[in-house]
Amino acid sequence: MTTDPRFPGDETEMMQAQAVKRLAADVDEVALSDGYGNHLRPGALPLLDALARSLVTAGFTIHDCAGRAPGGGVCLTPLTTQDGIVITWTQHDAAETELAWEASQEVQTTMNRDLACIAVVLGFEVEPFGSAGARRVTGLAGPQS
Repeated sequence: MTTDPRFPGDETEMMQAQAVKRLAADVDEVALSDGYGNHLRPGALPLLDALARSLVTAGFTIHDCAGRAPGGGVCLTPLTTQDGIVITWTQHDAAETELAWEASQEVQTTMNRDLACIAVVLGFEVEPFGSAGARRVTGLAGPQS
C-alpha cells in the first residue's frame, strides 16, 4: 500500500482498508448475469467479476442496461453464444436532449473507443465487436515480453 503524506500511517491504512471494503460493496451491487435470463457460458463469471471490479476501481459506474435503469455508465453484457463480455458506454437518458443528437453520438463513439483502451490498460484482451463501436473483452492479457 502507498502512504498519503497528509495522514499518519495508521490513518492512511485505515482509509485504504475502507476504500477496499467500499469497492467490494460496489462490485457486489453489479448484476453478474446477462440480464435476459440466459445462462452464462463457462468461465464468464470470473471474467465478468474481474472486469467489473477493475472498472469500479478505476472510478466507473456499472450500468444495468438490461434492466433499463436510468442514468448511464459502463454496460457489461456477457455473451451467451461465444466467449467474452461486451463492453459499451451508456449515456444518461437525457443525453440527446441536453447535448443535441450530434454531440450525443460523438460522446457515445468516443466513450466506447476509450473504454476499450482503458480495459487494455487494466490488463484485459479487447477486440472489436459488431458494427456499432462495441468491444468484446475476451480475457486477461498474458504477460508482456
